[in-house]
Amino acid sequence: MRIRISLAVIGLLIAVPVAIAAQEPIGDVELEGGSNTTFETENDQPGNDDCLTADIRKEDAYTPIDDGDANGDSDAFDDGLLLLLNGKTFVDSDGEGNHVGQQLKVGPSTLAGLKVTRTDRALSNSPTLRSLITLKNSKNRAKRARIVIESDYGADDDEVVRDSAVAPKGFHTKADGWLVVADDASSPGDAIVTHGFFGKGAKEKVTKIPNNIPNADSCLDVQYSVKIPAKSKRHLMLLTQLSENDDISGAKQRAKALGKARLGQKFLVGLNKKTQAKILNWDLG
Repeated sequence: MRIRISLAVIGLLIAVPVAIAAQEPIGDVELEGGSNTTFETENDQPGNDDCLTADIRKEDAYTPIDDGDANGDSDAFDDGLLLLLNGKTFVDSDGEGNHVGQQLKVGPSTLAGLKVTRTDRALSNSPTLRSLITLKNSKNRAKRARIVIESDYGADDDEVVRDSAVAPKGFHTKADGWLVVADDASSPGDAIVTHGFFGKGAKEKVTKIPNNIPNADSCLDVQYSVKIPAKSKRHLMLLTQLSENDDISGAKQRAKALGKARLGQKFLVGLNKKTQAKILNWDLG
């Protein structure tokens, strides 16, 4: 049988670019999201962040947001979304990640008997960094894990909660699936941060807030307590958005979209159904 392929089709196949993954030093990676947002990654000891466990212990730690920028408004973080599992700090052992397009994958690192991998992706159609934390249990019995996510903001003591899902304005509780954080109650100067910690109907939600805003160090910690079945993987997904400092209304509107019963598909780009089904802190069924 003779197969004919037109020159037009051949030209199209040649013209389609293919993203190739490459090992790259984590500190050299900057992920670019929608609305001209950038997220700088790092894998070293946080500096002058007295509320971050890694800084107190003088340890290296991986952060997908060493700093963030929204259309020129920067200083959103002084290290964000650091991970501790049963008190152990997540860090990539060789300091290099698998970088392809606007996604960086680091690990795995073994913490408390679980293999932990982090996959951070800046979404092209949203000013959002999607952080997927993968927990793999290779043992013949289920394992429980206490996971703490620590963030230090760029305002250095001035951070305030501008809005949240449940609590009154200016407050944040473990019942809040999302919240909006700024460096001033009326006239922010730094980029505005929106966190999505869990969605409606999720199996796992925040169980504790070990460190909250406002405090002397401008830090926020949230804790999850999860169970990983034997010979299985489970995931946590964090959504972090950046907005320009004069767009507090837009930040609040985008935050409320994270609280809907069904999360928009734009947040799930590149995640197959099998992975989505094993995300514990969002109901994606």
